[in-house]
Amino acid sequence: MAKIGHTFVITGRPAIQKNRHKIVRVRGQARIIKNKAALEWHKEAAAQLAEQLATTCAGFEPIRKGNMVNVEIWAYCGKGTLPDADNLACAPLDALQKAGILENDSSVEDLHIYRRRDRDNPRVEVTIYEKL
Repeated sequence: MAKIGHTFVITGRPAIQKNRHKIVRVRGQARIIKNKAALEWHKEAAAQLAEQLATTCAGFEPIRKGNMVNVEIWAYCGKGTLPDADNLACAPLDALQKAGILENDSSVEDLHIYRRRDRDNPRVEVTIYEKL
C-alpha cells in the first residue's frame, strides 16, 4: 500500500462510543446522544487533527466521498481494562470526518485495528493509505 498524507495522532486515552449513549428528552421527544466524555473526546480529537492538518500535513488533500482508502488504527490504551478492539474504530473515524480529513467514513474500504497498552502515553495513531 502506498501511504498518502500523514499518520495522524490523537493524544489521550482512546474513546469508546459503543454502549456509551444516553437518552434525553428534547421538546418532549426522546433522543439518543453521546455521553459527555465521548463528546469532549470528539471535540478535543477534532481540534488536534485540524491542527496537525494545518501545521504538519502540507499538501494533504481531504479524502472525498467515493475515493476509497485503507485505514490503520493503532490504539494505545492507558490504565484500566483494555476495551474490545472493534469498539476502538468508530470514534477516531468520526473525528477524522469532523476535522475534514475524511469527507465520509464510507470511503474506508479496509480497516485494520491494533490495540496495545501504553500507560504513560495513551493515544490513537491513524494512518491513511491509498487504495490500490
